[in-house]
Amino acid sequence: MYNDAWGEVGWSIIDYYLRRKISFYGVKRAFEPVKLILREVDKNVIITGCNDSNEDLNFTAKIGYISFDGKINETTPIEILLPKHSRVEVFSSSLSDNDYKNGIFAIIPDDEALSPAYLRVHDKRNLNLPKPDVKIISTHTDNDTTIVKITSPVFANGVYFKGNEKCSDNYFDLLPGQVKTVKIEGIIPNTGGRFCCVANIKGVIKL
Repeated sequence: MYNDAWGEVGWSIIDYYLRRKISFYGVKRAFEPVKLILREVDKNVIITGCNDSNEDLNFTAKIGYISFDGKINETTPIEILLPKHSRVEVFSSSLSDNDYKNGIFAIIPDDEALSPAYLRVHDKRNLNLPKPDVKIISTHTDNDTTIVKITSPVFANGVYFKGNEKCSDNYFDLLPGQVKTVKIEGIIPNTGGRFCCVANIKGVIKL
């Protein structure tokens, strides 16, 4: 379902008032025109690239194991070519022998416009996630849109902007050291918009 017929708890991704629910952003990410997908098959990690755009894409990405606390980063650069209108396997290798309760296998494109992807080997409840430490790097406005850059030195699960404003992304994970840009429509700094993290909320950073 795309929307509810009235205000209720349902399985739609927006409500009667066109406010985006948490699931909206998961569906939005799933349908990104350019996407990297990691899967584990017989102790091997396989990365598939999807390119629904009208242009061939060639970019560099870092791939490998990263600990949740950011202290271990065993990534190496690889070149990726995604032909237009394609779904192709871009990388495969045996899964490295690391502690996947304290880290993940990830691929991080150098182009910030492309989303990182990672392989979670264990159920989330069994992961030793650190206390999040999300920081706002910068904010500026462009007409009625606020553009926010955020980062975290450790893995942060379920980062979200609180409120009913339309965000370019929301309820997402941050890899250690990742810088993410989020555009928020209809919010102006210092007017009560708030940013916080789902996991272990220890205060609110006001925009």
